[in-house]
Amino acid sequence: MARERLEEGKWGQISTHQAPDGRWAAQARLHDPVRKKVMQVRRFGRSPEHAEEVLKAELMRRAAASPPPHPEYASTFGDILEWWWIEARPNHNWSDTTNESMMYARKQLERFADRAWSHPNDAYDLAEELDGNSRTTQLAVRLLWHVARDAQNAVPF
Repeated sequence: MARERLEEGKWGQISTHQAPDGRWAAQARLHDPVRKKVMQVRRFGRSPEHAEEVLKAELMRRAAASPPPHPEYASTFGDILEWWWIEARPNHNWSDTTNESMMYARKQLERFADRAWSHPNDAYDLAEELDGNSRTTQLAVRLLWHVARDAQNAVPF
């Protein structure tokens, strides 16, 4: 018999079992509202009840999350960077090493999260402002180019 289809933000039946290392695990399927797909979520605890309590807290946190704003409605650089990281970056099919580099570059750009965003040119302008030839600056500029191009492709400005 097929599994019951989950609505966005809902989770299925919680099951518990004892892991080989002695900890208790609780797991359930969740239709993640941010990633827009059903995923398995597992958490560990000292007892079956504790594991289930920890899992329920995580499920409620994830179910309450809201997807990042579409580039058309983004007002800050933090908004557009969050959109790009969740929605556009997975389409690039990069290696693990490149993804790690981009994660590092994203952390470097978080200091500009409150900066206003209205057009992909804002990302190009910020890329020009970044100074230096360090590897970090080069990664940040590369990330900005990807964000600007993907935002342009998502919304005709």
